[in-house]
This record gives sequence, C-alpha cells and structure tokens, in this order.
Amino acid sequence: MSAMTRDDEHVVCPHCQYGHGDAWEWCTSEIPQLIHCDECGKPFKAWAEYDVQYVTTAVPGLITQPPETPNG
Repeated sequence: MSAMTRDDEHVVCPHCQYGHGDAWEWCTSEIPQLIHCDECGKPFKAWAEYDVQYVTTAVPGLITQPPETPNG
C-alpha cells in the first residue's frame, strides 16, 4: 500500500510529486476520483478533505434577555 500525500494547496502526484495547482477547480469532492497526472501521466486517486471549525465571539455592548425556559 502506498503512502497518502496531504497538501494544503495542491493535489500532489504520489508518483512524481508534481503539484496540480488548479485542484481547487476540479477536486472538490470527498469521494475519491481517478486522476491522471499532468506531468508523468500515471493514474492516482484524489479527493478533498474538509475541516469545519465554528467560531464565536461576544458582541460588546449588546445586552440581551436570557431565553425563557419551558418550565420557568
């Protein structure tokens, strides 16, 4: 089994290490797709992985009432 290559900016060919710079246009699915390298021509699978982060911050100066509780 070959090692997986992870890169934040390019799809990298696992055979020749060529970085496909236009990957954001065609590699948008989390389902692996068969790719042929633009440099060496060898086939490999590529897919996108997404990491979701939720960010919150308080709003200064905004005063709100706490929500009512059903049994309150």
